[in-house]
Amino acid sequence: RRQYRLNDKRKNTAELRGLMPSVLFTPDNLQLVKGSAEQRRDAIDLVGVQLSRTYARIRSDYQKIIRNKNRIFKEDTIDREVLMSWNDNLVEVASMFLAHRIQLFAAMETEVSRIYGALVPDEQLDAAYYPSWVKEKDDFNREHAEQIISSDREAIRNRLSVEIAARMEDEIIRRRCIVGPHRDEVVFYLNGRDARRYGSQGQMRTIALAWKIAEVEVITKIHSQRPVLLLDDVMSELDEHRRGALIEYLAGKVQTVITTTNLQYFDPDFIESAYIVDLAEMLERTATP
Repeated sequence: RRQYRLNDKRKNTAELRGLMPSVLFTPDNLQLVKGSAEQRRDAIDLVGVQLSRTYARIRSDYQKIIRNKNRIFKEDTIDREVLMSWNDNLVEVASMFLAHRIQLFAAMETEVSRIYGALVPDEQLDAAYYPSWVKEKDDFNREHAEQIISSDREAIRNRLSVEIAARMEDEIIRRRCIVGPHRDEVVFYLNGRDARRYGSQGQMRTIALAWKIAEVEVITKIHSQRPVLLLDDVMSELDEHRRGALIEYLAGKVQTVITTTNLQYFDPDFIESAYIVDLAEMLERTATP
């Protein structure tokens, strides 16, 4: 079994969460823009659970409610009173969860827009958070986007209550939960247009890179501690310009662990300042009798 110890005392994962904040960047993260909505929601939540135990607890409670509610839809005959009871629980927990997530998204959106602008000065990146009941997401209008979301829990609770009641019959027909933070969406816009539909591969990868750097900055501001940055073979997926931008950001700022199969991706000064572990050599040494 996997075990965790702190100062030689056994700890569970909840007790260790946030102790050493980290940001992980893998090739899969480069699908942030055009990947599933779940990936973008998780990108926010994985920051949130490191910053706040309350965020982690509320998210876990919400996920349990969704699982229990979905079990009702699997029954041959749906008990509407039981379903309405779960809906009441969902509204209470979801309103807390969504209020926390929207606040964190606002902090991330500010940073990712600023960082993208530094990487690509002639382009404007914006991001919008759309709750599950919003349908129109084509062009970016900041005033419209700000009107849609609010971190005021009472306003969120009221809207969720109305939407869940209005969609209950639809949920029963479709046999699944279709209203709540688990169905929300984040959309990135370049110069006002949906980056998923109109952005180039390079632009979408730059957004993903800017998002990861933004994670570091937001965690640093809120936690007052720079996270460890873990780059898992991501350099091979970035072009020379984006590798250079990432290395320039890393220089002297963030403790970083990088896996790579090619040291040519890094300039000599960066290599000189790094501690390099050659796994092939290490395995060869340990295999020698």
